[in-house]
Amino acid sequence: MRKIQFNALPMDWKLEGKEFRSKIVVLLIMLFVLSCHKEARGLPEEDDNMPVDTESPEFDRTIKVGDPTGKKVTAYLTGLNTVYAHEDMRTWDDGNKLNHLTNTGISALRYPEGHQVSFWDWEFPYHEPYQDIWNPNYESTLTQAKRDELKEKNKNRMLIDNYFEICRDGNIEPVMGINMFQGWKFDRNEESIQKAVRLVEYCLKQNPKVTYFFLDNEAGHQPEQNNHVPIEEYIQLIPAYSQAIKAIHPEAKLIPNIMRWNVVERMIRETGQYWDVYDNHWYYGSGGKWAYFNLNEWRAEVESEQQVKKIADFNSWKQQYGMEHLEFSYMEWNAPPPNLTADSNPSSLSYAMMGLIQADQLMFFANNDIHMATAWPLMWETESKDTDLSKYNRNLLDKDDSSWLSPSATIFQAYSHVQNGEILENDNDPNSGLRVLAVKREANKGYAVLVLNKSSKDKTIELELPDSVRRVIEGKHFTEGEGVHNVEIKTLSPEFKENKVYISIEGTSFAYLLFDY
Repeated sequence: MRKIQFNALPMDWKLEGKEFRSKIVVLLIMLFVLSCHKEARGLPEEDDNMPVDTESPEFDRTIKVGDPTGKKVTAYLTGLNTVYAHEDMRTWDDGNKLNHLTNTGISALRYPEGHQVSFWDWEFPYHEPYQDIWNPNYESTLTQAKRDELKEKNKNRMLIDNYFEICRDGNIEPVMGINMFQGWKFDRNEESIQKAVRLVEYCLKQNPKVTYFFLDNEAGHQPEQNNHVPIEEYIQLIPAYSQAIKAIHPEAKLIPNIMRWNVVERMIRETGQYWDVYDNHWYYGSGGKWAYFNLNEWRAEVESEQQVKKIADFNSWKQQYGMEHLEFSYMEWNAPPPNLTADSNPSSLSYAMMGLIQADQLMFFANNDIHMATAWPLMWETESKDTDLSKYNRNLLDKDDSSWLSPSATIFQAYSHVQNGEILENDNDPNSGLRVLAVKREANKGYAVLVLNKSSKDKTIELELPDSVRRVIEGKHFTEGEGVHNVEIKTLSPEFKENKVYISIEGTSFAYLLFDY
């Protein structure tokens, strides 16, 4: 910036003497001439918002957005898991919940839920959630009067027709579950396969384009409880289910899920031709530990080494065994559960921190060629909506209050803008504590830049964008502060000038900007 310097007069100056008076007269004449010249040129006065010749704002670093990388973001990045037995469809009647899904950009819904699919009877979906429906002792109690009682009690659940209506009205991709556990547990596998075929046929009537079907859930989990299909038997069952389902729906994409990573290679080798998308579950924990969170470790982590290795292993195995059609997905994922381990630091997480962890995971999915990601859950029933800021819940919606929307909706909305887009190069240094995703959005919608500041320091960034970019059309900043559940969400509207924009991002926060061209 140009500076004007005024020199001080000597302390012993005197308003007397001919020489001094002559200088004063000359000075007055010069000021008068300058004033007239300025007026004649029509120049504004100093307080008329005259542009100031200033230097660029001070900034910590420049991040240049470059050429396309050739990598795309999945069209199904912002999916969610429904929990059919916890939903009360009466709370959907006012339209608020569907509007929330649409405005948040939810792209897929997994139904009827993870573990509940193992007990779900799609033809009579009124049993209690974890009831073994084919247990002979239970079946013997199902008189018509008992069935009528169950139906009346649970009639307001999210039934399959409700689910397809929501997917249709919200332009959401359905992901339907297949119950394999009951057939395995009660030695009725063939009957279970035929029930699955009838389900697929029914789904095709509801939506002829329905594609995704997940094969039960978490095979091999908690074997001591006998509530999941064991892995060995599960792998053996996959071909029979696949052949029956694809006989009536060749375009179906089947999604298996097992809980022992060291068996995935064998499942690919022995049954990879029978399925399409592997489902890996990832509830964030520092160092891969369940329910453990360490803020300093999270700050230092560029990407989860454990998840990076799994994806690399998977890609290597599918190439090794000629199964290049296979894709990788995360059909259950989220931040750590509310009850953290005793050695976690901090000892509990806020809604703001949950959103930032989710932003970190979503950026990982976007950058690593994930086929689909569905966070858990849309809504898990709690005693009341969470007003205790020391203990968040991971719900996007509330069971009873249709107006309530988690602050995390802003995170999902941000990532919905990059779905099906093409990732662009950027020269951010990950050691800066910043994580940056730049995307050319689908259908010529413009560009998006998402920035996660994992460091504790505020940063001002100079973003240098392609020459075709014209203006900022939307921006938001997400951090802890004043707002619902102590989350502050601010609008960003930085000035765009000569393909550059300057944004200030607080420590431990997330921001995104959308650009037109």
